[in-house]
Amino acid sequence: MIIGLDVHKDLVYVTRMENDGKITEQYKIKNSEESWNKFVGKSILEMPEIVLEASTFGKHKINIL
Repeated sequence: MIIGLDVHKDLVYVTRMENDGKITEQYKIKNSEESWNKFVGKSILEMPEIVLEASTFGKHKINIL
């Protein structure tokens, strides 16, 4: 499982895909502490590889992943 994150000021675009590149889910969450906590709680058990866009907003979230 691979999760790609495109982090913006107000929203985070999430793409989940299998290791073969097949996209299984795409959605967005608010860029808020509550939304990040829910995302991590939902995703952590899958132990995914997480890919984070290198951006100003992304740098602030790397520590919680």
